[in-house]
Amino acid sequence: MMTLELRPKWCLDENLVSTALELGDWMIEGKRAFERHGDDWQPGNKVVVTRDVRPLLKPVELRRKFGLAAGQVVGIAARWSCRDTSYAGVHVGGPAALDLDEELKLTLDIPVEIARSIEIETCLIVNRSTPNQQPGSAPAGSILWSDSWAQPLRERMVLLEGAEARIPVRSVSFEQQFGEVSSALWAIDLDTTIAFDDLFANVVTVLLNKDVTSRDFRGEDNEPDVAKIPNSLLAGIQVDLLRSLTSVLQEELNQVNWSDLRHLEDFEDGSIGQWLGIQLIKAFGSTSSAINAYLKDEPSFNREIWNLFAPNSWSSSK
Repeated sequence: MMTLELRPKWCLDENLVSTALELGDWMIEGKRAFERHGDDWQPGNKVVVTRDVRPLLKPVELRRKFGLAAGQVVGIAARWSCRDTSYAGVHVGGPAALDLDEELKLTLDIPVEIARSIEIETCLIVNRSTPNQQPGSAPAGSILWSDSWAQPLRERMVLLEGAEARIPVRSVSFEQQFGEVSSALWAIDLDTTIAFDDLFANVVTVLLNKDVTSRDFRGEDNEPDVAKIPNSLLAGIQVDLLRSLTSVLQEELNQVNWSDLRHLEDFEDGSIGQWLGIQLIKAFGSTSSAINAYLKDEPSFNREIWNLFAPNSWSSSK
């Protein structure tokens, strides 16, 4: 049975909107947001998504084009949501819609705590209305148009993690978090009851020490910038994470033979099992070899996983 969706009569048709507004692509660092594969997102970095908006008509002409009452004003807004971490937000300057009286840029500041993907929706809204509202006219705050009406979800989804799992990263003061001053750059917050089919976003978080990052990693404007963290330290985070997961799951890993990568297809993308199995097989050839090295030759285990994430730091012979 086809679902019939009823909307108020003031809602606008997609074709009508396209004759009044020119909407650019959503962009991230000069690349189209919906075309990114996600593998180049570094842990600890927030994401800024922007969209250029150019009205093709003056505000009064827009009002008439859209059939609004005298004195009503059209605004544009954007909102995003992340299902995997239950985070959501609106455009910078929101939640009020931005007036369409000149060219503008919609900006979304996506925090570091999210994972996997975000969904973006752009809307036209009645920003203000007249004191004497006409019967049947759109009240203030009404949605006149949304790109979600015509575009399926997959066309409004920005992939934040691709073949490499995206691990949630949160920046906190370790002094406040743990009650004492610490010079450590990161800590792994790990649920010790994890299972192979758990998603990273639900059970693992990398904590970055805000006390250290704000002191040691600054951009050209002398503002804290976690993007300045060198690759060697980012590799160290992944090494620590893999080592921690192996420690917690060693008994389960010892009972599973994942020497054939096809066995990993049983696990969902972004799951603990898929990521851990792939990394151990890359480094050791099989999970059984990895567990054997972990239990009997920990220096060799550490050397191999460092070689996996930072191949220029170690010379490895297998």
